[in-house]
Amino acid sequence: MLSPERQNQIRKNLQQVEDRIEKACQRAGRPRDSVTLVIVTKYHDPEDALFLAQEGYRDFGENRVQELTAKMDFIDEQNEQVRWHMIGTLQRNKVKYISGRCQMIHSVNTLRLAQEISKRALANDTKESVLLQVNVTGEDSKHGFTAEDVRKNLDEISNMEGLKLNGLMTMAEADADETRLRETFGGLRALRDRCKGLLADEKALLFNDLSMGMTHDFEIAIEEGADYIRLGTAILGPPELSVHGQ
Repeated sequence: MLSPERQNQIRKNLQQVEDRIEKACQRAGRPRDSVTLVIVTKYHDPEDALFLAQEGYRDFGENRVQELTAKMDFIDEQNEQVRWHMIGTLQRNKVKYISGRCQMIHSVNTLRLAQEISKRALANDTKESVLLQVNVTGEDSKHGFTAEDVRKNLDEISNMEGLKLNGLMTMAEADADETRLRETFGGLRALRDRCKGLLADEKALLFNDLSMGMTHDFEIAIEEGADYIRLGTAILGPPELSVHGQ
């Protein structure tokens, strides 16, 4: 169980984050409920996720399959109902461990990965909600489709029977200034809009979501149209602060 000090710090951080989200939504002329806060719990103790669930938060993100499934099992044992988001690089040979267990997979970065997710979903008699990860910035260190590759593969991926293609995801450069952030996030929004025009009506209606914005840039992401923001450090602090019982 978390110490009272740890609980109070998380609550304080959450309040600050919620205030910033609300103000960003107001600036953008958007209702607060148009933005889903995905709390990133990677490298943090499962007790942190349990506390957040008990506080009423429902959407959690993880980067690694092993840590994701361990926390899924822990939270399930506590009878808490939450929604898990896979937001990190996903290897094809690990899709089987999370198939049918996620609210959404944000990080579909290749055609072959999409094919594997669809195949596993069909084997489990389900459909997997996914986002295509786009490398808007062109950095070699980042995974993802180019904008051209998204358009090239859009029809095939959107018609995979095991998938619900809900939109796009990206990450901005860590040291980008406001102008560059707006170019990145606005670029993803523009790509989403172009893709909607290329899809059949029923597919276009589904293709809406933008997952973009982290601790250092989420307010600009909201102003540029983010539907999902992925925040960890702003709420839970550095991972070394998350120690069971501390």
